[in-house]
Amino acid sequence: MKYFAASFLLTFIASNVLNGLYYGFTADFHAFAMTKPKPRMDFLMINHAVFVGMMSYLYPHFLGSTTNYWKRGVWFGMCMGVIMFVPSAFVVRGAWEVPVTFFFSIDIVFHIVVSGILGVIIGVMHQKFSVT
Repeated sequence: MKYFAASFLLTFIASNVLNGLYYGFTADFHAFAMTKPKPRMDFLMINHAVFVGMMSYLYPHFLGSTTNYWKRGVWFGMCMGVIMFVPSAFVVRGAWEVPVTFFFSIDIVFHIVVSGILGVIIGVMHQKFSVT
């Protein structure tokens, strides 16, 4: 339980901070006709909570105990990022008037890299709390 709580809390904070910085700096490139003037932050927070909760729960079930938690954390996180963000990026571009631009690719890479960072945090928490 301590592992999950620490893992969830740290990755939730990291995910929100990293995404907030990225989208804060690139806001002008993400402003489209269909963009809400004021986004529903509650929905965005729920998205982050579900994603990091899912990652924190699944990590020990798929990777178990390992001494190479940095490498495994990056691998796990990036795989989860691909599963979570690549399909949704195509759905958003396919269903709504969101153009496929250079930032389409940058957004996907950003989310995969952030997911890798989150995986490392989870791996460190797993190692610290020795969950088996």
